[in-house]
Amino acid sequence: ALRGVAPVATVAIVAGVVLSNQLDGPVLQRLFGCFMLLLAGREILTLLRPARDHSAQPERCTSWRLGTAGTAMGLPAGLLGVGGGLILVPLLDRLVRLPLRQAIGTSSAVILVSAGVGAVAKLAGVGAATGTDGDVSMGTALLLATALAPGGVLGAVVGASLTHALPERAVRMALLLLLIVAGARMIGIA
Repeated sequence: ALRGVAPVATVAIVAGVVLSNQLDGPVLQRLFGCFMLLLAGREILTLLRPARDHSAQPERCTSWRLGTAGTAMGLPAGLLGVGGGLILVPLLDRLVRLPLRQAIGTSSAVILVSAGVGAVAKLAGVGAATGTDGDVSMGTALLLATALAPGGVLGAVVGASLTHALPERAVRMALLLLLIVAGARMIGIA
């Protein structure tokens, strides 16, 4: 799954960066917040349905499905710089039928590669109008990334441990809460 999603997601993130350099940020942020709330609604329906038996439903790792998931994750992530995993995990779970824990791990690996490419493209001003300057220099961005990385790594390790230690329903509830809070904040409710 990783080999099918990562290249498409990386290209889509760069395309999202180019679009973000052309479009109005606050409007995109509110639209993306609404999209996250729609994902939360879908997750609520999933929690209300009986649990799926993945052994009875084989994975559907086709190029089309993986490419669709990568594009759906990459464009919004490139546009707003957030939310890739919140989109990719449910898509890998539902569209590709990966078990939830495998979807989370695959999403993390895809984001590791594609987010770095997207960050460099954004900082380099790919697709920005000629003569516009970014708000943050490459040096400042690297300094911030270096300062934030230890907390990110620690959070990833703790999150991965909890994903394997907690029941799947608890992981889904955590994802649901994250979708609701992030979506509400993006549209200005919270």
